[in-house]
Amino acid sequence: MSNDARSERASTPLSVRTILNYAVGSFGTGGYATLPGLVLTYFLTDNLGVAALAAGIIVTSAKVWDVIIDPLIGAASDRQLARTGSRRGFMITGALTLPVFFALTFAVPPSWGPLAGAICVLLAFLGTATAFSLFQVPYVALPAELTDGYDERTRLLGWRVVVLTAAILLFGAGGPMLRRATGDPVTGYLLMGVIAGVVIGIGMLIASRTADAAASAPAQARSIRTTTEELRQALPLVTVRGLRVAYDRDTVLDGVDLDLFPGEMVALLGASGSGKSTLMRSLTGFAPIAGGSVRVAGHDLTNLARGELRTLRSEVGQVFQQFNLIPRLSVLTNVLTGGLHGAGPINLAGGFRSADRRRALALLDRVGIAHKAGVPARSLSGGQQQRVAIARALMQRPRVILADEPVASLDPKLAASVLGLLREIATEDGIPVLVSLHVLPLALAHSDRIVGLRHGEMIVSAPTSGLDAETLAPLYREEQEDGDDDH
Repeated sequence: MSNDARSERASTPLSVRTILNYAVGSFGTGGYATLPGLVLTYFLTDNLGVAALAAGIIVTSAKVWDVIIDPLIGAASDRQLARTGSRRGFMITGALTLPVFFALTFAVPPSWGPLAGAICVLLAFLGTATAFSLFQVPYVALPAELTDGYDERTRLLGWRVVVLTAAILLFGAGGPMLRRATGDPVTGYLLMGVIAGVVIGIGMLIASRTADAAASAPAQARSIRTTTEELRQALPLVTVRGLRVAYDRDTVLDGVDLDLFPGEMVALLGASGSGKSTLMRSLTGFAPIAGGSVRVAGHDLTNLARGELRTLRSEVGQVFQQFNLIPRLSVLTNVLTGGLHGAGPINLAGGFRSADRRRALALLDRVGIAHKAGVPARSLSGGQQQRVAIARALMQRPRVILADEPVASLDPKLAASVLGLLREIATEDGIPVLVSLHVLPLALAHSDRIVGLRHGEMIVSAPTSGLDAETLAPLYREEQEDGDDDH
């Protein structure tokens, strides 16, 4: 992508109408996330006489159902986009059917008995979950289709978080009030279900209009991939020439050359001990450079004062295999720590600015876990923790991202998801990403270029499209080594 094209895309602001329409969709998210969790279990146990364990299973079943149907709806939505140019059909279907199923969930009378009542509530609640997914899955895909500008997307998601917070408060307080309004639990729950369902549905319908704005955006603005030739029209943000790194008498890297261009994702391959981690550390001044030159984001690492080195490291986002989160702190606070370098005096007081909090929430929304903002990091799965680590890296406003074995501890499905997110960030934000990997299929599927090290020398450097497993096999040939330390 040329600099002119990127500047043109970044300078095109979203209209206020588009931002407001999209943000209103969070009423659906807030209502669906708040009311069932707040009152459905109580409705089942207190009003219908269902056992507490069975009530818990019914509420949990919707979450399990979401895991099953969301990928299917996502694939179907992508097909609809390719066929019609818009995702609006699924969103409207969800918006129109959710109020019906939501009301039916709370319409079951106690006279039907616990067993029949539990079954009916389960079916209605699964219908509600399906309707919500029909809207929500296309909805979360829209920001990337509306704009490729980082600031515009942050503004869009920031307002979404504002509306989401308001919706949680509104439904959290208003739902119980409606339930008590009639003085009769049966009609009170029904009134709450009808009004809440209609409000959620109206918000969804308004937000669905945003799909038309995405469909009418210029094709260039919706592009999500760039070619290697376009990337090379820009100046590299990382330039390494003849790099040599040695520890005592042990030469770990010898004569390494590397360029990282804006917007590309480069996979770094090599057997254990080949020097991958050392190359990563060289780009942030943590490895002793014995020869050659290294320039990162305009900084010459062979001639940096201590203060300049701190500045450089603040401009390089890093994602690690072990996540490096603070387990007892909340997800939001972990992300906020990524912006401490630029927090100024408020950092000394141990606080965070409200603008930083809004941005951190927007980043969590971008990586798909805004709903986990308040929970301790230790309660998350491995894939979720890595997404928090990526959001933390983005909080730095990095010019380069280094990811050292970021998916080594994840299963293949989660690994592909995390690498897909990193590649999306590289492409959409123009941030070069260097990611070290051990699994060839992942490197071939999720990179623009591949560079490979063997015995500290770079023996592969080529576009991914021209490589295959057979070509890369020499990187992993059996080697007789004095040691297996990758430094």
